[in-house]
Amino acid sequence: MTVVARDLEARLVRARSEVREDKVLEVLGVLMKRASPPGRERALAEDIANWGTRGGGDVAWEVDPLDEASANLLARSVLGDAPELAVYSHLDTSLVGEASGDFAITGELGATAPFSFAAEDRMLRGFGVGIAKAPSAAAIVSFLCAAGALRELGVPHRLTLLLAAGGTHRATPSDTPAAAERFGRGVAHALGGAWRPAAVLNVKGGPRGVLHEEPGAAYLRVRLRARWTAALVRASVAPEGGLVRHAGTVLDAIETWRESFLRSHPPAGQLANEIVIGAIRGGTAAKADLIPGLLEVSVYAILLPSEDPARVARELEAHVRGRVIDLPERPSVEVEVYASAPGGTTDPASEIVRLANDAWLAFVGSDPRAVTGWTGATDGAVFRAAGIPTARMGAAIKRDGTDPRIEIVSMDDLIALARAHVDVMVRYFATRSSAA
Repeated sequence: MTVVARDLEARLVRARSEVREDKVLEVLGVLMKRASPPGRERALAEDIANWGTRGGGDVAWEVDPLDEASANLLARSVLGDAPELAVYSHLDTSLVGEASGDFAITGELGATAPFSFAAEDRMLRGFGVGIAKAPSAAAIVSFLCAAGALRELGVPHRLTLLLAAGGTHRATPSDTPAAAERFGRGVAHALGGAWRPAAVLNVKGGPRGVLHEEPGAAYLRVRLRARWTAALVRASVAPEGGLVRHAGTVLDAIETWRESFLRSHPPAGQLANEIVIGAIRGGTAAKADLIPGLLEVSVYAILLPSEDPARVARELEAHVRGRVIDLPERPSVEVEVYASAPGGTTDPASEIVRLANDAWLAFVGSDPRAVTGWTGATDGAVFRAAGIPTARMGAAIKRDGTDPRIEIVSMDDLIALARAHVDVMVRYFATRSSAA
């Protein structure tokens, strides 16, 4: 069927107007009622699938388990035959939402303030609102509006919504030698079978513009070993205070390496490298009368797609070893990659990027190509690594100044971007149908 241009534009106007605040708040209410920490997303996936099924229509909702506690959510609208477009966000939150699990990061034991939407400043506030429940709510609404428009126009399409499990970076290093984990467990699971969409629209929160590139990411463990001993013999056995006493030297060595690495590996295209110290471990609070012989520092490396995490780890290892050679008993130094995901680039002239740029310009208004120095890595990079053209366009996320556990997203930005997403989804299929 050929879509007449005036019919398409008229239906697009109506489809975009169907992205309303009340609909977003309804779906967000479902998402906010259920905690969904990494690895425990299945109950929320089932809630959304039940909500979608009760709404009726021609969309098929599917909960795809990864295990008993974790699952992806997929929704599909199919009419005829067409290349598949996937709209992507995720279900899990960055923090787990439990004080006992988050205390080492946040330093907070109290509960967070409840979810709220302030009519005065039009801001959504709450734990997990930005990563990634508000973007996911907008994705559900825009997906349903686009699917309805495509069906009414009779346009052949294969439109899929994927809200993935394990969308936030999280990995625990093994104390014994083990293979490195891969970030993006839910996306990798979805791609593990025969599923290969022709293009992906990543609607997670992001910069003020459209990303056609995404950095890689790696967790590096810097491990130093020396002899451990008892505190009562410090004066005679460990006159320098033991390994953990010199943690500052190790941290400074990592920081000086970071400065050198960033100078020699400058930003390129839309992206930049970054290195962050994220955790430190040495000894145990339950046995603080022993001077530990182990010091570990976890480093997060955000890397240009051209960078090899293993090579970066070797460079860091050599630098730290050279800086700690004079420490007591000359500790051994080892740096390993214990989790990673590759970066990737999509041709900026590809159809999905072109449509995303056009929609951003039309509904947000700023230059969508102005992004530079971006250092936000997501599991959406797994699509790019699989060779699937991907464009990322999502609302900006802020954190509350008094309690950074509370994320803030502008409702007006969310609505504008959801309408832009509708435009991308419908035009992706309608222009192809018209050309045919």
